[in-house]
This record gives sequence, C-alpha cells and structure tokens, in this order.
Amino acid sequence: MSWHLENRIFAGIKAAACLVLFGGLAAYLAWAVAATIHDGTRAQSWVRVQARVVDIDFARATYRYEWEGRKFAGDRAGSAVFRFASELDDWDDRMEALVTAAQQEEKPILVLVNPSNPSESMINNEIRWAVLTMFALFAFAFGAGGLGGAYVYGRRALGPLRSRNPRSSEAAST
Repeated sequence: MSWHLENRIFAGIKAAACLVLFGGLAAYLAWAVAATIHDGTRAQSWVRVQARVVDIDFARATYRYEWEGRKFAGDRAGSAVFRFASELDDWDDRMEALVTAAQQEEKPILVLVNPSNPSESMINNEIRWAVLTMFALFAFAFGAGGLGGAYVYGRRALGPLRSRNPRSSEAAST
C-alpha cells in the first residue's frame, strides 16, 4: 500500500471521527435543549399537588405525594432532562431554599404531577433560558467543529479535485 493511499485512508477515518464525535455531542446537546423546552411546556397542563420533602442530598431532593389514593415519590426538581448546577441564574439557589425550608419547617411544597402518568412529577417547570442558550451555543460550536473537521479531513481523503475536462489539463500543461 502506498504512502499516499495510507494518508488518504487515515484522513477519511479522521473525517468520520469528527462527524461522529463532535456531531454526536452537538446532536445530544440539541436534543437536551429541545427536550427541556418540551418538558417545561408540557408540564404547564399538569396538576399541582402537595408533597412532602423527605430527603435532601447534594443537589437532589426527594419528595412524596399522593395521586388518587396512590403514593408516589419523585426527585425531579425542574424541566431539564439532566441534572446540572449553574451560576448563570439563581434557579438552583431558589430551589435549594424552597426544599430546605420545607423540610426544616415540615411544610408541604407544591409539585406538578402528570395526570396521564402520575409517577412523573417535578417541582418547578420554569425553563432556564440562560442555561439553554449556553447549551445551544455549545451545540452549534461542536456541530460546526464536526462539520469543519469532516470537511478538512474529507478533502484530504479525497485528494485534490482534478478537472475532468481534458482540454483544461492540456492547457495547464502548456
């Protein structure tokens, strides 16, 4: 196998890796943004039910509630599809203050419960736009990086594009 062919194969592998790694991360972040917006708006039609905070562990609160005589437990604080803490807004501080005060004072909190699936609940359906904007920018940057890397390495894998017109190659040689 020639050295040029090996370099072209390796460049093709790099192009595919850029698409899969950076493109995959971009797709995941874009899905997380869309799913968070979807869950936040979907929960607007849910029913508010009283719940008791039973445990607070690092960045997680567990609460119990009843729906139509059945008991449920939940630990979802917000509409985000994955848990994260951010200094971009005061949401984390407000949630911590709410659940801590409720547990210390033994007072109930209101949670949103999905009437179609009562095991699904959350404390607050507020959409955290500042955080989602940051995730969307990262999704765009990773997507652009993946496409850019795939383009650069893909061009190396394909080699220089030569004209297929025989007259232009004759003109270039004279």
